[in-house]
Amino acid sequence: MTPPPYTVRFSSEPALEGLFQDLLAAGQTRRDLDQGFASVDYSRAQGGASQGASDRSLGSAELFQRITAVSGLASAYRRFAGEALPWEPGAGAATQAALQAFDRDLAAWRSANALPSGINVDLARHIFDWVTDARGLNLSVRHNLPERNFDETLANLGGDCTEFTKVLMTLLRRAGFEAFPVWVGEDSRGDRVQHIAAGIRVGGRTLLLDPVYGAFDARHRRTVRLSDREFLAWHWNHRALDQWNVSGAGAQGLFQRALWMDPANPHILFNRGLWRRDARQDGASARTDFEAALRADPRFAEAHYELGNMEYDAGRYREAATRYAQALALHAGDSRYRRNLILAQCRLGNLSEARRQFELLVQQDPHAEGLARLRRLVGS
Repeated sequence: MTPPPYTVRFSSEPALEGLFQDLLAAGQTRRDLDQGFASVDYSRAQGGASQGASDRSLGSAELFQRITAVSGLASAYRRFAGEALPWEPGAGAATQAALQAFDRDLAAWRSANALPSGINVDLARHIFDWVTDARGLNLSVRHNLPERNFDETLANLGGDCTEFTKVLMTLLRRAGFEAFPVWVGEDSRGDRVQHIAAGIRVGGRTLLLDPVYGAFDARHRRTVRLSDREFLAWHWNHRALDQWNVSGAGAQGLFQRALWMDPANPHILFNRGLWRRDARQDGASARTDFEAALRADPRFAEAHYELGNMEYDAGRYREAATRYAQALALHAGDSRYRRNLILAQCRLGNLSEARRQFELLVQQDPHAEGLARLRRLVGS
């Protein structure tokens, strides 16, 4: 096949040009790439940049999605990241021994429960328990470890929510379940979180399997089913956070890779904004990321709060108060928002409003940080 008359180059991630060549080699045509655009002249698009009103460039996220559609996620990811999918078991002896033990246990359970094939809720519960049981994988919940793939999780006998989800997804799919990652924004207690659990569809129901909370069929309140591609973005987001204080270039590249996978994820944009502000001292880029997070999710209270902190630190107290009030309107349960609003109102000389907010804070959280100092400031 003759390639279309244009070139695409991605200097910061050479593997992407390889993805593009794979896309053409897999039989994609110029018409496929146009995707409904009425007039596209690729001959003037050089270096991946649009040169005219009728031209368009091919973004990295779009490129990854297209090669995935042609060759499959695992193949595209190997080209993109130079490694297997993070939930894909490797060929090492320890991993293969664990999978063989799982297969034997699965066969024994099915024989004992007269379920020679197929799936049901009881089998899902058995697999859920087997992952943490001493007679199974014996994995334990361990926080603050570096982000790990399937093999590393087994070797370290545990991990956090993303690691457990990788393991559960692999084993559940191996047993025949439709298993997928689920993002949790508000947990069963009503707390706001950034958390991942494993979901399954069985018997017409969706169940959440969450070992970190110790819950089979966890009743989390706000959840979103993720695609495998979106889960990859979370994987790279966590790897970027691991590099926060280790390697600036490493963290930057990992955040960029996460956003190539899921370019409008407000939480990844927000995390990169925090890193840019706090680790890189780059306030302008941090503001850009926080504002992008709000465009992606206008109800993202935490982004308003951090923008308010930046305004406060710059001495723009009126703008800071506005941001804190916006955050508070979206999530009144966070005492930090009200505490900082009180400080901004004091700076503005609005003591009556500061006192009103202070009384609300005391009612909301009698043990809020800095109450004694706030009481002195507002004269209450």
